Amino acid sequence: SDNKPYYDFPFCPPGDPIPNRKKSFVELLAGDCLTPTQYELKFRVNTTMQVLCEKSLTKDDVSKLRKAAIKRSKCQMYFNGFAFNVKLGVLNSSERVILFNHVNLYPHYYKNQVKFIYSLSDLEDVVDITEVSEMKVNFTYSVFWQERNWESPAETKLYHTIEYYKYLTVIILVWMLLQASYLEYLRRYFTRCKKNSKVAKLLRRRPPYPSLLGAILGIGIHHLLMICILFVMKYKDALSPCESSVLSKLPPMYCFLSVVSGGVATWFHARYSLSGWKECVLQTATLYFVPAFCTTLVSVASEGIFYGRLHLPESASNVVKWVVVTVISLFLGGNFGFNFSSGALEYDATIVLRNPRNIRKQSWWMSTPAQMLLGGLLPFMTIFWNMDEIYASLHNLKVCGAFSTLFTAFLTVITVTVIVGMVFTHYDQKQDQWWWRSVLRGGSTAIYVYFYGIYFHYRTDIRGAPKMLMFLGLNGLIFYSFFLVLGTIGFFASSYIAH
Repeated sequence: SDNKPYYDFPFCPPGDPIPNRKKSFVELLAGDCLTPTQYELKFRVNTTMQVLCEKSLTKDDVSKLRKAAIKRSKCQMYFNGFAFNVKLGVLNSSERVILFNHVNLYPHYYKNQVKFIYSLSDLEDVVDITEVSEMKVNFTYSVFWQERNWESPAETKLYHTIEYYKYLTVIILVWMLLQASYLEYLRRYFTRCKKNSKVAKLLRRRPPYPSLLGAILGIGIHHLLMICILFVMKYKDALSPCESSVLSKLPPMYCFLSVVSGGVATWFHARYSLSGWKECVLQTATLYFVPAFCTTLVSVASEGIFYGRLHLPESASNVVKWVVVTVISLFLGGNFGFNFSSGALEYDATIVLRNPRNIRKQSWWMSTPAQMLLGGLLPFMTIFWNMDEIYASLHNLKVCGAFSTLFTAFLTVITVTVIVGMVFTHYDQKQDQWWWRSVLRGGSTAIYVYFYGIYFHYRTDIRGAPKMLMFLGLNGLIFYSFFLVLGTIGFFASSYIAH
Protein backbone atom coordinates (compact mmCIF):
# COMPACT_ATOMS: atom_id res chain seq x y z
CA SER A 1 0.00 0.00 0.00
CA ASP A 2 3.06 2.27 0.17
CA ASN A 3 3.41 1.78 -3.59
CA LYS A 4 6.86 0.29 -3.05
CA PRO A 5 8.32 -2.73 -4.84
CA TYR A 6 7.62 -6.03 -3.10
CA TYR A 7 11.29 -6.81 -2.51
CA ASP A 8 11.89 -3.52 -0.73
CA PHE A 9 10.43 -5.42 2.22
CA PRO A 10 12.43 -8.22 3.87
CA PHE A 11 10.56 -11.12 2.29
CA CYS A 12 11.92 -14.21 0.62
CA PRO A 13 14.07 -13.32 -2.39
CA PRO A 14 13.14 -14.35 -5.93
CA GLY A 15 14.35 -17.69 -7.16
CA ASP A 16 16.65 -16.34 -9.84
CA PRO A 17 18.29 -12.94 -10.06
CA ILE A 18 16.36 -10.66 -12.39
CA PRO A 19 18.63 -8.46 -14.52
CA ASN A 20 17.59 -4.98 -15.49
CA ARG A 21 15.22 -5.23 -18.41
CA LYS A 22 12.83 -3.02 -20.33
CA LYS A 23 9.23 -3.60 -19.37
CA SER A 24 6.99 -5.01 -22.05
CA PHE A 25 3.87 -3.11 -23.08
CA VAL A 26 1.62 -5.73 -21.45
CA GLU A 27 3.49 -5.42 -18.16
CA LEU A 28 3.35 -1.65 -18.41
CA LEU A 29 -0.40 -1.75 -18.93
CA ALA A 30 -0.85 -4.14 -15.99
CA GLY A 31 0.52 -1.43 -13.71
CA ASP A 32 3.21 -3.33 -11.79
CA CYS A 33 6.92 -4.05 -11.90
CA LEU A 34 6.55 -7.81 -12.21
CA THR A 35 9.19 -10.01 -10.60
CA PRO A 36 9.08 -13.82 -10.27
CA THR A 37 8.65 -15.31 -6.79
CA GLN A 38 9.43 -18.72 -5.31
CA TYR A 39 5.75 -19.72 -5.08
CA GLU A 40 5.11 -22.87 -7.11
CA LEU A 41 1.52 -23.58 -8.18
CA LYS A 42 1.23 -26.76 -10.19
CA PHE A 43 -2.09 -27.23 -11.93
CA ARG A 44 -4.57 -29.21 -9.76
CA VAL A 45 -1.82 -30.19 -7.30
CA ASN A 46 -2.59 -29.22 -3.70
CA THR A 47 0.25 -28.20 -1.42
CA THR A 48 0.18 -27.88 2.37
CA MET A 49 2.61 -25.92 4.55
CA GLN A 50 5.21 -25.56 1.84
CA VAL A 51 8.26 -23.69 3.15
CA LEU A 52 9.10 -20.68 1.05
CA CYS A 53 12.19 -19.65 3.01
CA GLU A 54 13.54 -18.99 6.48
CA LYS A 55 14.36 -15.34 6.94
CA SER A 56 16.56 -13.75 9.61
CA LEU A 57 15.10 -10.33 10.32
CA THR A 58 17.08 -7.45 11.76
CA LYS A 59 15.54 -4.73 13.90
CA ASP A 60 15.27 -2.48 10.85
CA ASP A 61 13.50 -5.25 8.95
CA VAL A 62 11.03 -5.82 11.78
CA SER A 63 10.42 -2.09 12.08
CA LYS A 64 9.66 -1.83 8.37
CA LEU A 65 7.26 -4.78 8.51
CA ARG A 66 5.66 -3.39 11.66
CA LYS A 67 4.84 -0.08 9.97
CA ALA A 68 3.39 -1.93 6.97
CA ALA A 69 1.26 -4.14 9.23
CA ILE A 70 -0.14 -1.17 11.16
CA LYS A 71 -1.16 0.41 7.83
CA ARG A 72 -2.86 -2.87 6.82
CA SER A 73 -0.66 -2.97 3.74
CA LYS A 74 -1.15 -5.46 0.96
CA CYS A 75 1.00 -6.69 -1.87
CA GLN A 76 -0.38 -7.48 -5.29
CA MET A 77 0.56 -10.69 -7.06
CA TYR A 78 -0.33 -12.26 -10.38
CA PHE A 79 -0.97 -15.84 -11.35
CA ASN A 80 -1.82 -16.81 -14.90
CA GLY A 81 -2.81 -13.20 -15.60
CA PHE A 82 -5.13 -12.91 -12.57
CA ALA A 83 -4.31 -10.37 -9.87
CA PHE A 84 -4.86 -11.02 -6.16
CA ASN A 85 -3.84 -9.31 -2.92
CA VAL A 86 -1.90 -10.76 -0.02
CA LYS A 87 -2.10 -9.08 3.39
CA LEU A 88 1.20 -8.43 5.14
CA GLY A 89 -0.06 -7.98 8.67
CA VAL A 90 -2.52 -6.21 10.94
CA LEU A 91 -2.92 -4.45 14.26
CA ASN A 92 -5.39 -6.71 16.07
CA SER A 93 -7.98 -5.87 18.71
CA SER A 94 -5.49 -6.63 21.50
CA GLU A 95 -3.22 -3.85 20.21
CA ARG A 96 -0.70 -6.44 19.09
CA VAL A 97 1.02 -6.10 15.71
CA ILE A 98 1.09 -9.45 13.93
CA LEU A 99 2.82 -10.52 10.73
CA PHE A 100 1.15 -13.05 8.45
CA ASN A 101 3.91 -15.48 7.58
CA HIS A 102 1.59 -18.10 6.08
CA VAL A 103 -0.81 -17.61 3.18
CA ASN A 104 -3.42 -19.95 1.72
CA LEU A 105 -3.89 -19.69 -2.05
CA TYR A 106 -7.18 -20.78 -3.65
CA PRO A 107 -6.97 -20.99 -7.44
CA HIS A 108 -10.26 -21.87 -9.17
CA TYR A 109 -10.35 -23.71 -12.46
CA TYR A 110 -12.86 -24.97 -15.00
CA LYS A 111 -11.87 -27.85 -17.26
CA ASN A 112 -8.23 -27.09 -18.07
CA GLN A 113 -8.26 -23.33 -17.52
CA VAL A 114 -7.58 -21.22 -14.45
CA LYS A 115 -10.50 -18.86 -13.96
CA PHE A 116 -9.83 -17.08 -10.68
CA ILE A 117 -7.54 -16.97 -7.65
CA TYR A 118 -7.68 -15.39 -4.21
CA SER A 119 -5.69 -15.63 -0.99
CA LEU A 120 -6.48 -15.83 2.72
CA SER A 121 -4.02 -15.18 5.50
CA ASP A 122 -3.77 -17.87 8.15
CA LEU A 123 -4.71 -16.34 11.51
CA GLU A 124 -3.41 -19.38 13.39
CA ASP A 125 0.14 -19.13 12.06
CA VAL A 126 1.32 -15.57 12.75
CA VAL A 127 4.35 -13.81 14.19
CA ASP A 128 4.06 -11.14 16.89
CA ILE A 129 6.17 -8.14 15.88
CA THR A 130 4.84 -5.67 18.44
CA GLU A 131 8.31 -5.47 20.00
CA VAL A 132 11.09 -4.56 17.59
CA SER A 133 13.80 -7.18 17.96
CA GLU A 134 15.84 -9.58 15.85
CA MET A 135 14.07 -12.81 14.99
CA LYS A 136 13.84 -15.70 12.55
CA VAL A 137 10.65 -16.23 10.57
CA ASN A 138 9.56 -19.14 8.39
CA PHE A 139 7.45 -17.99 5.45
CA THR A 140 5.13 -20.76 4.23
CA TYR A 141 2.18 -21.22 1.91
CA SER A 142 -0.51 -23.73 0.98
CA VAL A 143 -2.35 -24.23 -2.30
CA PHE A 144 -5.90 -25.60 -2.56
CA TRP A 145 -7.28 -26.05 -6.06
CA GLN A 146 -11.04 -25.79 -6.46
CA GLU A 147 -13.10 -26.81 -9.45
CA ARG A 148 -16.06 -24.61 -10.31
CA ASN A 149 -18.78 -24.85 -12.92
CA TRP A 150 -18.77 -21.47 -14.62
CA GLU A 151 -21.71 -22.28 -16.90
CA SER A 152 -25.01 -21.07 -15.45
CA PRO A 153 -28.21 -23.09 -16.01
CA ALA A 154 -30.66 -21.85 -18.60
CA GLU A 155 -33.23 -20.93 -15.95
CA THR A 156 -30.72 -18.76 -14.10
CA LYS A 157 -29.72 -17.02 -17.31
CA LEU A 158 -33.36 -16.32 -18.14
CA TYR A 159 -34.02 -14.91 -14.68
CA HIS A 160 -31.01 -12.62 -14.80
CA THR A 161 -31.89 -11.54 -18.33
CA ILE A 162 -35.34 -10.40 -17.24
CA GLU A 163 -33.98 -8.64 -14.16
CA TYR A 164 -31.21 -6.70 -15.85
CA TYR A 165 -33.44 -5.65 -18.74
CA LYS A 166 -35.75 -4.02 -16.21
CA TYR A 167 -32.87 -1.96 -14.85
CA LEU A 168 -31.53 -1.41 -18.36
CA THR A 169 -34.83 0.11 -19.51
CA VAL A 170 -34.82 2.52 -16.59
CA ILE A 171 -31.19 3.48 -17.25
CA ILE A 172 -31.84 4.19 -20.94
CA LEU A 173 -34.94 6.27 -20.15
CA VAL A 174 -33.08 8.32 -17.54
CA TRP A 175 -30.17 8.86 -19.92
CA MET A 176 -32.45 9.98 -22.79
CA LEU A 177 -34.43 12.32 -20.53
CA LEU A 178 -31.30 13.86 -19.05
CA GLN A 179 -29.65 14.35 -22.42
CA ALA A 180 -32.75 15.84 -24.03
CA SER A 181 -33.34 18.23 -21.12
CA TYR A 182 -29.75 19.44 -21.02
CA LEU A 183 -29.46 19.92 -24.79
CA GLU A 184 -32.74 21.84 -24.86
CA TYR A 185 -31.50 24.07 -22.06
CA LEU A 186 -28.24 24.77 -23.92
CA ARG A 187 -30.17 25.60 -27.10
CA ARG A 188 -32.31 28.16 -25.28
CA TYR A 189 -29.29 29.57 -23.48
CA PHE A 190 -27.30 30.14 -26.69
CA THR A 191 -30.33 31.69 -28.40
CA ARG A 192 -30.90 34.06 -25.48
CA CYS A 193 -27.24 35.07 -25.34
CA LYS A 194 -27.14 35.86 -29.06
CA LYS A 195 -30.05 38.26 -28.66
CA ASN A 196 -28.46 39.94 -25.66
CA SER A 197 -25.06 40.19 -27.34
CA LYS A 198 -26.37 42.73 -29.88
CA VAL A 199 -27.23 45.13 -27.07
CA ALA A 200 -24.11 44.31 -25.06
CA LYS A 201 -21.74 45.22 -27.90
CA LEU A 202 -23.11 48.77 -27.89
CA LEU A 203 -22.24 49.19 -24.22
CA ARG A 204 -18.95 47.42 -23.63
CA ARG A 205 -16.70 44.65 -24.78
CA ARG A 206 -17.70 41.40 -23.14
CA PRO A 207 -17.17 37.69 -23.87
CA PRO A 208 -19.96 35.69 -25.51
CA TYR A 209 -21.80 33.44 -23.08
CA PRO A 210 -20.13 34.86 -19.94
CA SER A 211 -21.92 32.58 -17.47
CA LEU A 212 -20.87 29.45 -19.36
CA LEU A 213 -17.30 30.72 -19.61
CA GLY A 214 -17.36 31.43 -15.88
CA ALA A 215 -18.58 27.87 -15.24
CA ILE A 216 -15.65 26.48 -17.25
CA LEU A 217 -13.16 28.60 -15.31
CA GLY A 218 -14.74 27.59 -12.00
CA ILE A 219 -14.58 23.88 -12.75
CA GLY A 220 -11.06 24.25 -14.15
CA ILE A 221 -9.79 25.88 -10.95
CA HIS A 222 -11.66 23.28 -8.87
CA HIS A 223 -10.12 20.33 -10.71
CA LEU A 224 -6.67 21.96 -10.76
CA LEU A 225 -6.87 22.33 -6.99
CA MET A 226 -7.90 18.67 -6.63
CA ILE A 227 -4.98 17.54 -8.83
CA CYS A 228 -2.54 19.54 -6.71
CA ILE A 229 -3.99 18.01 -3.52
CA LEU A 230 -3.65 14.51 -4.97
CA PHE A 231 -0.02 15.17 -5.88
CA VAL A 232 0.69 16.40 -2.36
CA MET A 233 -1.04 13.37 -0.84
CA LYS A 234 0.94 11.08 -3.11
CA TYR A 235 4.18 12.82 -2.22
CA LYS A 236 3.40 12.36 1.48
CA ASP A 237 2.58 8.65 0.89
CA ALA A 238 -0.98 9.35 2.00
CA LEU A 239 -2.59 8.19 -1.25
CA SER A 240 -2.81 4.47 -1.85
CA PRO A 241 -5.41 2.18 -3.42
CA CYS A 242 -4.98 -0.19 -0.48
CA GLU A 243 -5.90 2.39 2.16
CA SER A 244 -9.64 2.75 1.88
CA SER A 245 -9.74 5.27 4.73
CA VAL A 246 -7.75 7.72 2.62
CA LEU A 247 -9.61 7.10 -0.62
CA SER A 248 -12.95 7.50 1.15
CA LYS A 249 -11.99 11.09 1.95
CA LEU A 250 -11.63 12.07 -1.71
CA PRO A 251 -15.37 12.32 -2.58
CA PRO A 252 -16.21 14.61 0.38
CA MET A 253 -13.07 16.62 -0.35
CA TYR A 254 -14.21 17.12 -3.95
CA CYS A 255 -17.72 18.04 -2.83
CA PHE A 256 -16.64 20.62 -0.24
CA LEU A 257 -14.15 22.16 -2.65
CA SER A 258 -17.04 22.83 -5.00
CA VAL A 259 -17.35 26.10 -3.11
CA VAL A 260 -14.26 27.18 -5.06
CA SER A 261 -15.77 26.43 -8.48
CA GLY A 262 -19.00 28.23 -7.58
CA GLY A 263 -17.12 31.26 -6.29
CA VAL A 264 -14.80 31.57 -9.29
CA ALA A 265 -17.66 31.10 -11.76
CA THR A 266 -19.88 33.84 -10.34
CA TRP A 267 -16.89 36.12 -9.70
CA PHE A 268 -16.14 36.07 -13.42
CA HIS A 269 -19.80 36.26 -14.46
CA ALA A 270 -20.44 39.29 -12.23
CA ARG A 271 -17.77 41.27 -14.08
CA TYR A 272 -20.02 41.35 -17.14
CA SER A 273 -23.52 40.95 -15.78
CA LEU A 274 -25.29 41.92 -12.57
CA SER A 275 -27.95 39.23 -12.95
CA GLY A 276 -28.11 35.52 -13.65
CA TRP A 277 -25.55 34.33 -11.13
CA LYS A 278 -27.79 31.45 -10.05
CA GLU A 279 -27.91 30.22 -13.63
CA CYS A 280 -24.12 30.41 -13.68
CA VAL A 281 -24.00 28.20 -10.58
CA LEU A 282 -26.41 25.76 -12.24
CA GLN A 283 -24.15 25.56 -15.28
CA THR A 284 -21.15 24.98 -13.03
CA ALA A 285 -22.99 22.14 -11.30
CA THR A 286 -23.98 20.39 -14.53
CA LEU A 287 -21.13 21.12 -16.95
CA TYR A 288 -19.02 18.20 -15.72
CA PHE A 289 -21.58 16.19 -13.76
CA VAL A 290 -24.01 15.58 -16.63
CA PRO A 291 -21.38 14.13 -19.05
CA ALA A 292 -19.89 12.07 -16.21
CA PHE A 293 -23.29 10.72 -15.18
CA CYS A 294 -24.31 9.93 -18.76
CA THR A 295 -21.00 8.21 -19.47
CA THR A 296 -21.44 6.06 -16.37
CA LEU A 297 -24.94 5.10 -17.46
CA VAL A 298 -23.68 4.10 -20.91
CA SER A 299 -20.92 1.96 -19.38
CA VAL A 300 -23.33 0.23 -17.01
CA ALA A 301 -25.88 -0.32 -19.78
CA SER A 302 -23.30 -1.73 -22.20
CA GLU A 303 -22.12 -4.21 -19.58
CA GLY A 304 -25.72 -5.26 -18.98
CA ILE A 305 -26.39 -5.76 -22.70
CA PHE A 306 -23.28 -7.81 -23.44
CA TYR A 307 -22.70 -9.67 -20.17
CA GLY A 308 -26.16 -9.85 -18.66
CA ARG A 309 -25.19 -8.24 -15.38
CA LEU A 310 -25.45 -4.79 -13.88
CA HIS A 311 -23.18 -3.27 -11.24
CA LEU A 312 -25.39 -0.74 -9.52
CA PRO A 313 -24.04 1.39 -6.65
CA GLU A 314 -24.63 -0.21 -3.26
CA SER A 315 -24.44 3.08 -1.36
CA ALA A 316 -26.95 5.19 -3.28
CA SER A 317 -27.73 7.14 -0.11
CA ASN A 318 -24.11 8.30 0.12
CA VAL A 319 -24.21 9.42 -3.51
CA VAL A 320 -27.35 11.48 -2.88
CA LYS A 321 -25.82 12.93 0.29
CA TRP A 322 -22.68 14.13 -1.45
CA VAL A 323 -24.65 15.51 -4.38
CA VAL A 324 -26.65 17.62 -1.93
CA VAL A 325 -23.43 18.77 -0.22
CA THR A 326 -21.97 19.70 -3.62
CA VAL A 327 -25.02 21.77 -4.56
CA ILE A 328 -24.98 23.61 -1.22
CA SER A 329 -21.23 24.29 -1.55
CA LEU A 330 -21.70 25.60 -5.09
CA PHE A 331 -24.42 28.06 -4.09
CA LEU A 332 -22.50 29.24 -1.03
CA GLY A 333 -19.41 29.84 -3.12
CA GLY A 334 -21.48 31.37 -5.91
CA ASN A 335 -23.12 33.85 -3.56
CA PHE A 336 -19.75 34.85 -2.09
CA GLY A 337 -18.12 35.17 -5.53
CA PHE A 338 -20.95 37.33 -6.88
CA ASN A 339 -20.88 39.69 -3.90
CA PHE A 340 -17.08 39.85 -3.93
CA SER A 341 -17.05 40.85 -7.62
CA SER A 342 -19.65 43.60 -7.28
CA GLY A 343 -18.33 46.87 -8.65
CA ALA A 344 -15.98 45.28 -11.20
CA LEU A 345 -18.50 45.71 -14.01
CA GLU A 346 -18.05 49.46 -14.45
CA TYR A 347 -14.25 49.16 -14.16
CA ASP A 348 -13.97 46.68 -17.04
CA ALA A 349 -16.22 48.78 -19.27
CA THR A 350 -14.12 51.89 -18.63
CA ILE A 351 -10.89 50.14 -19.52
CA VAL A 352 -12.23 48.90 -22.82
CA LEU A 353 -13.77 52.22 -23.87
CA ARG A 354 -10.52 54.07 -23.22
CA ASN A 355 -8.44 51.68 -25.30
CA PRO A 356 -10.08 51.21 -28.70
CA ARG A 357 -8.12 49.18 -31.25
CA ASN A 358 -8.10 49.02 -35.02
CA ILE A 359 -8.55 45.37 -35.88
CA ARG A 360 -6.76 44.18 -39.01
CA LYS A 361 -7.51 41.09 -41.04
CA GLN A 362 -5.96 38.00 -39.54
CA SER A 363 -3.76 35.40 -41.16
CA TRP A 364 -5.24 31.91 -41.47
CA TRP A 365 -2.86 30.53 -38.87
CA MET A 366 -4.30 32.91 -36.27
CA SER A 367 -7.84 31.59 -36.70
CA THR A 368 -9.40 29.62 -33.85
CA PRO A 369 -9.10 26.15 -35.50
CA ALA A 370 -5.46 26.81 -36.42
CA GLN A 371 -4.65 27.99 -32.90
CA MET A 372 -6.28 24.87 -31.48
CA LEU A 373 -4.26 22.70 -33.86
CA LEU A 374 -0.91 24.34 -33.13
CA GLY A 375 -1.57 25.36 -29.53
CA GLY A 376 -2.52 21.82 -28.57
CA LEU A 377 0.17 20.10 -30.63
CA LEU A 378 3.14 21.87 -29.04
CA PRO A 379 2.41 20.82 -25.42
CA PHE A 380 1.46 17.33 -26.61
CA MET A 381 4.80 16.87 -28.38
CA THR A 382 6.68 17.58 -25.14
CA ILE A 383 5.10 14.52 -23.49
CA PHE A 384 4.58 12.32 -26.57
CA TRP A 385 7.42 9.92 -25.80
CA ASN A 386 6.06 9.27 -22.30
CA MET A 387 2.43 8.72 -23.31
CA ASP A 388 2.46 4.96 -22.60
CA GLU A 389 3.81 5.62 -19.10
CA ILE A 390 1.26 8.38 -18.56
CA TYR A 391 -1.70 6.24 -19.60
CA ALA A 392 -0.56 3.30 -17.49
CA SER A 393 -0.08 5.65 -14.53
CA LEU A 394 -3.56 7.13 -14.93
CA HIS A 395 -5.39 3.81 -15.15
CA ASN A 396 -3.34 1.92 -12.52
CA LEU A 397 -2.13 3.31 -9.19
CA LYS A 398 0.56 0.64 -8.80
CA VAL A 399 2.80 1.70 -11.67
CA CYS A 400 6.45 2.10 -10.71
CA GLY A 401 7.42 5.74 -10.92
CA ALA A 402 3.84 6.86 -11.53
CA PHE A 403 4.24 9.95 -9.34
CA SER A 404 7.34 11.28 -11.08
CA THR A 405 5.93 10.48 -14.53
CA LEU A 406 2.61 12.26 -14.00
CA PHE A 407 4.06 15.17 -12.03
CA THR A 408 6.77 15.89 -14.60
CA ALA A 409 4.33 15.64 -17.49
CA PHE A 410 1.82 17.86 -15.68
CA LEU A 411 4.35 20.63 -15.02
CA THR A 412 5.68 20.41 -18.57
CA VAL A 413 2.25 20.72 -20.16
CA ILE A 414 1.26 23.62 -17.90
CA THR A 415 4.48 25.50 -18.66
CA VAL A 416 4.19 25.08 -22.43
CA THR A 417 0.45 25.91 -22.35
CA VAL A 418 1.16 29.19 -20.55
CA ILE A 419 3.94 30.15 -22.98
CA VAL A 420 1.90 29.23 -26.07
CA GLY A 421 -1.14 31.11 -24.77
CA MET A 422 0.82 34.28 -24.10
CA VAL A 423 2.61 34.19 -27.48
CA PHE A 424 -0.54 33.61 -29.52
CA THR A 425 -2.45 36.30 -27.65
CA HIS A 426 0.39 38.78 -28.15
CA TYR A 427 0.26 38.35 -31.93
CA ASP A 428 -3.53 37.98 -32.10
CA GLN A 429 -4.97 41.10 -33.73
CA LYS A 430 -8.57 40.25 -32.81
CA GLN A 431 -8.11 40.49 -29.08
CA ASP A 432 -11.81 41.17 -28.68
CA GLN A 433 -12.24 37.44 -29.32
CA TRP A 434 -9.50 36.13 -27.07
CA TRP A 435 -11.76 34.81 -24.28
CA TRP A 436 -13.09 31.63 -25.85
CA ARG A 437 -10.12 31.30 -28.17
CA SER A 438 -7.74 31.04 -25.22
CA VAL A 439 -9.86 28.35 -23.56
CA LEU A 440 -10.17 26.24 -26.71
CA ARG A 441 -6.48 26.64 -27.55
CA GLY A 442 -5.31 25.74 -24.05
CA GLY A 443 -7.61 22.76 -23.67
CA SER A 444 -6.93 21.32 -27.13
CA THR A 445 -3.92 19.40 -25.78
CA ALA A 446 -6.38 17.09 -24.03
CA ILE A 447 -7.94 16.26 -27.41
CA TYR A 448 -4.60 15.00 -28.74
CA VAL A 449 -4.03 12.94 -25.60
CA TYR A 450 -7.54 11.48 -25.81
CA PHE A 451 -7.07 10.28 -29.37
CA TYR A 452 -3.74 8.78 -28.38
CA GLY A 453 -5.77 6.77 -25.88
CA ILE A 454 -7.64 5.12 -28.75
CA TYR A 455 -4.29 4.06 -30.20
CA PHE A 456 -3.20 2.92 -26.73
CA HIS A 457 -6.36 0.83 -26.35
CA TYR A 458 -5.88 -0.72 -29.79
CA ARG A 459 -2.46 -2.02 -28.78
CA THR A 460 -3.74 -3.71 -25.63
CA ASP A 461 -5.25 -7.16 -25.37
CA ILE A 462 -8.51 -5.67 -24.03
CA ARG A 463 -11.25 -6.74 -26.40
CA GLY A 464 -15.01 -6.47 -26.46
CA ALA A 465 -17.40 -3.58 -26.90
CA PRO A 466 -18.22 -3.11 -23.17
CA LYS A 467 -14.56 -2.90 -22.15
CA MET A 468 -13.84 -0.57 -25.03
CA LEU A 469 -16.74 1.72 -24.08
CA MET A 470 -15.69 1.66 -20.43
CA PHE A 471 -12.09 2.51 -21.29
CA LEU A 472 -13.01 5.27 -23.74
CA GLY A 473 -15.66 6.62 -21.36
CA LEU A 474 -13.26 6.79 -18.41
CA ASN A 475 -10.59 8.19 -20.69
CA GLY A 476 -13.04 10.81 -21.95
CA LEU A 477 -13.96 11.93 -18.43
CA ILE A 478 -10.31 12.21 -17.39
CA PHE A 479 -9.33 14.30 -20.37
CA TYR A 480 -12.49 16.34 -20.37
CA SER A 481 -11.37 17.37 -16.90
CA PHE A 482 -7.87 18.09 -18.27
CA PHE A 483 -9.46 20.10 -21.08
CA LEU A 484 -11.17 22.31 -18.53
CA VAL A 485 -8.01 22.63 -16.43
CA LEU A 486 -5.71 23.46 -19.34
CA GLY A 487 -8.35 25.73 -20.88
CA THR A 488 -8.53 27.66 -17.61
CA ILE A 489 -4.74 27.94 -17.44
CA GLY A 490 -4.65 29.12 -21.06
CA PHE A 491 -7.34 31.70 -20.31
CA PHE A 492 -5.52 33.31 -17.41
CA ALA A 493 -2.21 33.24 -19.34
CA SER A 494 -3.89 35.07 -22.25
CA SER A 495 -5.70 37.50 -19.95
CA TYR A 496 -2.32 38.69 -18.66
CA ILE A 497 -1.37 39.76 -22.22
CA ALA A 498 -4.80 40.92 -23.37
CA HIS A 499 -5.17 43.35 -20.49
